[in-house]
Amino acid sequence: MISRILIPLCLCCVVLCVFVGFLSKRAIKETAQVSAQFVEYDCSGFIEKPPTKSTGLLLHDFISIERIAKIDNDGDEKWDAIAVPLFAPDVLDSSFGYASVIACFRDVPDIETLRQRLVTNELRAVYRVGEQELDSNFHAQLAVQFKNMDFENSPIILVGYDQGNPLLGETSLKLSYMVGAAAIGIAVLAVICTALAGLMNRIPRPERRRKRKPTANRAGLPSNNDHDGELTGGVLDQVRSMRDRQPDT
Repeated sequence: MISRILIPLCLCCVVLCVFVGFLSKRAIKETAQVSAQFVEYDCSGFIEKPPTKSTGLLLHDFISIERIAKIDNDGDEKWDAIAVPLFAPDVLDSSFGYASVIACFRDVPDIETLRQRLVTNELRAVYRVGEQELDSNFHAQLAVQFKNMDFENSPIILVGYDQGNPLLGETSLKLSYMVGAAAIGIAVLAVICTALAGLMNRIPRPERRRKRKPTANRAGLPSNNDHDGELTGGVLDQVRSMRDRQPDT
């Protein structure tokens, strides 16, 4: 009964490990591509046609204003993360439905550091195709400040973040190998145990000797040999007792 449950669970675990391993390999390959190249983009061209693959980039020709979204988790007045919209020069003529490049910084603790990072009008960042959903906290703050901005068509770039995927990579690949191998081993062991149990049930077992019951006569009463000299208290015992008392003639 246990093997019927254990074997399917192990097989499901193996399938899951294969899937995680596939995603991990793809994430490792993607990280290698991002680390190997940095492509130059101007802000306007990047907004109109962002890359179809994750890549490192050098963004230039943008305009920034000091309207930002910030997160300070510990309340020490040093930002843990910020989101800054970067606009193309021609967007200043638009008043509705404009887009921007939203740069998410993780290594900018205050406004002075941010100004130093943007003063050169060039920004080295990472663009990840699979991470184009803005944090809800950032979105709420920016939506109040930029009511007419088109967030859906505003690509997101990362600055100061690890280039690798935070969830998938070498660690998840090794873990998927280990868990998958363990699941296969458990499944094989369960199959072997089930087969052995089946073989043991097929082996004939020696019958136990049963105690012989006393033989009975035609009347269904025990024979005299089996109860010789013993009184059971029945009618026959009383007759036999009276006969034994009579004197010999």
